[in-house]
This record gives sequence, structure tokens and C-alpha cells, in this order.
Amino acid sequence: MPAIGFLLMAMMVLGGCTTPGSGTDVLSQPVANMKSWFVNEAPQTGVGESRGAKAYEDGVHYEGGFKDGKRHGRGIQTWPDGARYEGEYQNDKRHGQGVFTWPTMARYEGGFVEGKRHGHGVYTWPNGARYEGGYVDGQRDGAGTFSHPPDEMGRIRQERQTWGMDQLIASSPVERGPEVPLPKVEAQSVLPQTKPTQMVMPIREGRSDHESMMAAPIPPMAADSGRMQPRLWSDPETGITMAQIPGGCFSMGSETGEENEKPVHEVCVDPFWMGIHEITQKQWRLVMNWLPEQSVRGDDLPVGNVSWADVGQFFQTINRRSGIAFSLPTEAQWEFACTGGGLDKRHCGQGVVTDLAWVEENADNRVHPPGGRAPNRFGIYDMTGNLWEWVADAYDANFYRYSPRDNPDGPVAGASRVFRGGGWLSKGASARASLRYDMDPKRSYHLLGFRPVAVRVLDLR
Repeated sequence: MPAIGFLLMAMMVLGGCTTPGSGTDVLSQPVANMKSWFVNEAPQTGVGESRGAKAYEDGVHYEGGFKDGKRHGRGIQTWPDGARYEGEYQNDKRHGQGVFTWPTMARYEGGFVEGKRHGHGVYTWPNGARYEGGYVDGQRDGAGTFSHPPDEMGRIRQERQTWGMDQLIASSPVERGPEVPLPKVEAQSVLPQTKPTQMVMPIREGRSDHESMMAAPIPPMAADSGRMQPRLWSDPETGITMAQIPGGCFSMGSETGEENEKPVHEVCVDPFWMGIHEITQKQWRLVMNWLPEQSVRGDDLPVGNVSWADVGQFFQTINRRSGIAFSLPTEAQWEFACTGGGLDKRHCGQGVVTDLAWVEENADNRVHPPGGRAPNRFGIYDMTGNLWEWVADAYDANFYRYSPRDNPDGPVAGASRVFRGGGWLSKGASARASLRYDMDPKRSYHLLGFRPVAVRVLDLR
């Protein structure tokens, strides 16, 4: 089943940082029972920020910052078995940058969120082996570099590794055997220069009647015809370029895909405008004045590692100054645009997938600038591959069974949000146009970005 909970459960099996030959990569858990206070400034609940020390009944000792009686700010915690953490705390949990050392002298240095390794980090084994890359919820996630211990000549062999969600998604349950394959590991003599990633919810603007038009049949177009010549508009501040997508009706979903892609049902959407490219790192920075960590930095590369909530902040900010109600596409808008109004059901465009998309078979294990592959019928690039893309809808695996026909925008409620399209780690055969996955709206992922839509744009004259 495609729910992200299933994938994260699989990550617990495949991911993590188990030491080669041993299992020392499990954080010791502090016990909540306090035994006594130490030092000069004993913090007390409700007294704000202070510094002090606390001993726990099992011999755990903490010294550092407190806020309202909870560990907060920088501090050092030690365990009786020799484990030690030095770094930042927030609301009584490891949160921020820190260093955790195990009794075996295995060591992790990097980001923590809510007590778990999260963000960019470096894990070093006692034998000198080293892993540097991204972490999500305590597990290795995305691309990273594994360095073997030095050999007798002092040489270090490095491997490029891929861990986590995308490698599991890349093999769709429709095609996957009873056992989930291990993440791919490729040895390389020269590694590409890479940098880490960090992590944002879209507010969907309502449409008035005069801003939208009733759905109409798409312009006549034979299944084997060429691309339409799209009508384009560009935002003068950011360079975001939008193509006009005609309204129309199409068959949404797949009878041969996963259960959440069924049943195939007729959907009609009004005309809209869609970004021809995924939002780039430069465009994100121009609007937000900050940039989340990226697996590879580059102004011309699409921005990843943004949560659904972050994307909402992006739209709120740009909408205030642009006068345009940008938002994420609905699932229906996204699939309509991807398939050229329903004419190209397998992938987002005509022809061989590697001509249309950066996928595992041709991406060279990295993200690419937008527009490097062929556009689809509407002149939209990279809807298959490169980065996965957030859409606006809440997730319900059974939504297609009760979806309205006209302009559906997802279930009324849902804890997670949908993303579509496949990424550069996805197998080409698996990156189908109808594929649906979901994730917590506050989570981000290195290979997950977005593109905007709008009901209207400014005067084109």
C-alpha cells in the first residue's frame, strides 16, 4: 500500500546506521524520572531560562540550559554506560545540532529533530568507516557517501549510496516482488560534489465565479499529434513561467495500477495556468530570503527538501506582492496537465520515458536543471522524474470512489498530503502518471519539490 507509513516502516528495516558487523547504532533513551538537582541554579517549572544540572534515577546526568524546567538550549548529557550527547535541546529533546557518542565510540555529528537524527549528518564507526548524508526520523534517507576504513596502504574507497523512501517508491508495489529490494549502492572513483538538505503548507486561494470558466472539451488533437503551442506568461520578479492549460474532461486513475488509483473515473477541470518548470532554488530564495539545505546546490536546479507547509508559506509570500493567486495544483489539475488532457496515460508526455524524464536509468544519480528533457503536449517539463511534486489535496486512498466529477480538490480532511510524478531515483517504468503517494505536510524530502498553478495571470498585453 502506498501510504507513507508503510514506506517508513520499510525504511526501519532497510535504513538506519547499523555498524558493519555489529548493532551499536541505537540511541540510549533518557529516563524521565528525576532523582535530584545539582549545581547552583536549580531550574524550576515556570521560571523561564536558566542553567543547571539534573540527575536521573538510572544514573543519567544532564548539565546545561533549561527553560520552564525542561532541557533547552545547549547542554551535555551522559549515561552510566559511557554514552554522551553534547548539543542543542528544545522542549526536553535533542533538537538542533549536536554530537552523540556511543559507548563503543561510534559517533554521530549533525542535525536532530524531536530527539531523532534529522537533516545532514556524519556517522563514524569505531573502525574508521564513515557515512555522510541526509537523515529523516533517525534513518539514513536520500543520497550519501560511505567511506570504507583505510586499507593497508592508507587508501579510502568511497561509495555513493541511496537510502530511504525514494528507493522504495521507485519499485512500485505493482511490480515489486514479496521482498523489498535493498537500496542500490554504486562504487565510484570520483564522487560528484554534493551538499546536504533541510526543510515548509499551501493555502489554496478560493476562486470567484468570474475568474473561472466552465470546463470545455480540450482542443481537437489526435492521439498521435504533436504538442500544442502553449500561451505563456512570465512573472517579471521571479521569472516563473506559466503555460495556459485548456479546460476539459478526461479519465483519471488507472485500472492496472495500485488500489488507490482505482476506479478510473471521469473528471472535468476548468482552464488554468501551470508553471512549465518546477520552482528553482533561485526562485525560492528570491521569494523566501532563505534556502533549505539541498542535496546539490545550484540556482538553476529545482528546489527540494521543502515540506507542504513550507510551500504554503512560499505562496502566501509571493501572492502578497505579485497580485496573482498562485497555489499548488489539485491532483485533478496535475494529472490532466501531465497526461495532455488524458491522451498520454503512461507517463507525462509522448514517447520513451528517458526522452521525457530524468529517472534512474539516465539521471546519473543526481538532480538536473529543469527543461533538460522533452516537454509534454501542453509544453510542461519534468512532470515525470527529476523531483517528485507536492499537490494541494489531502490524501484518502479511497477518494476516487466518491470524487465529484467537476473540479475535485480532494477529501475535506486528511492528515497527510499527496505528491506525484516520480523523481530521479525512480525507475522509469514505475514513474506512472497516475501514481499517488502521501506524506505528513510538515515533512520534507530531498527529492520532493513543487510547481505552481493559477486560475488567472496578469494582463498579457
